[in-house]
Amino acid sequence: MNTLFKNKLFLLFLCSRSSANIGDSIYFITLLWTVQILTDSTTIIGIVYTAITLASLSGVLFGPLIDKYNPAVIAGFSLFGQAALITLITLLSINNNNSLIFVVIFVFIASIFSSIFYPADNTLYLKIVDVEKYKNGNSIISSTDQTVNLIGFLVGGSIIGLLGSIKTFVISGGFLILGGIIYLLMLSKNQGIKTHNKISNKQSFKESINTYTLDLKDGFRYIKTNLFLKIILPFGIISNIAMAIIIIILPSIGAKFGSSLYYSGIYVAFFIGFIVGAILSNIFKTSGLVLAISWIGNAVSLFLFSLANKWWLSFLLILLFGVFSGVLNITQNTLIQTMTPKNIIGRVMSTYTTLNNVAAPVGSLIGATLAIPFNSNVIFTLLSLALFVCGASLLLIKPFREFDLEKAILLHNHVPNSKS
Repeated sequence: MNTLFKNKLFLLFLCSRSSANIGDSIYFITLLWTVQILTDSTTIIGIVYTAITLASLSGVLFGPLIDKYNPAVIAGFSLFGQAALITLITLLSINNNNSLIFVVIFVFIASIFSSIFYPADNTLYLKIVDVEKYKNGNSIISSTDQTVNLIGFLVGGSIIGLLGSIKTFVISGGFLILGGIIYLLMLSKNQGIKTHNKISNKQSFKESINTYTLDLKDGFRYIKTNLFLKIILPFGIISNIAMAIIIIILPSIGAKFGSSLYYSGIYVAFFIGFIVGAILSNIFKTSGLVLAISWIGNAVSLFLFSLANKWWLSFLLILLFGVFSGVLNITQNTLIQTMTPKNIIGRVMSTYTTLNNVAAPVGSLIGATLAIPFNSNVIFTLLSLALFVCGASLLLIKPFREFDLEKAILLHNHVPNSKS
């Protein structure tokens, strides 16, 4: 693991990603908290979050471009785009509820840039790290991500109270711009991030569209023919629906305690747990069995959270939820990254991410609807049951349970029916 810190490209990657994440986390908590305070409505929170998640569905359209162009450039300019949209949000008079429609529009566009950033960022990572170091690198990145997210949510909750929402938005935009600048600095060391494919300048517009369409289909084709991805995808969608519902309910829980610090504290507990889980993932075998058990662990943690009546117990159980989430995230990403050939990784990751992201707007709308007749404890209980069914089902599927890193490596050089 230590050898990764001698890789200058990896260090630049880590710094730029960290700056982007801290800006993103400050922006996210400021946005949802501000809307909660202005409207006192979980339903409105659900609408805003739906705008964020609907935009993320556009990520699949950029997969072919990410594979063909320099991912550092795409990642950098996507962060600049987000910062520009956040600037527009700060110019709105959000104390006037009539302007919330414009906030939703700008949030939607900013989220489109975000949907470009993450597949590009993942593709860049695979170009600067050797395959045998993927899991160690994922552990470092995820631990760093959650550390800076922890800082972002702590800082975000504090700054909102001290400076107000507008100035907090400005600060988050500054971190995004810094991240974009560092990504572009990586171009001076671009020997490690060259693209695999070239686009012919002699192609006509129609030929370019046909090529793009074929490239786009490669991502869907690979997922369709990969047994592991076909099995995990529907369960991942259910899990993401549950996470979307949790996210839109948490601001109301924080508001009940009358403090944005309590709201941000819940996220801090999750991030600490996630970091612990990311570290523990290096101890466990990278396999489908570990994924299934982690899913069940998430279900049990969430159910106990629904029963907790003390703030410290709630924080402890959310921390445990984060531990299982960390193990699940690292294990899943490592398996997918290892099995997917590098020349189509952008298409596969953007397609897989988009298919999973379909769940988020659905979940936010379901959550907004459930919040009308049910209290948060009942909703969390229902979600824990759904997660338990997912984990138990995966545990019973033998091909999934027995899938591991060795089998993922065997799939790495196999691209079924690829036109690339």
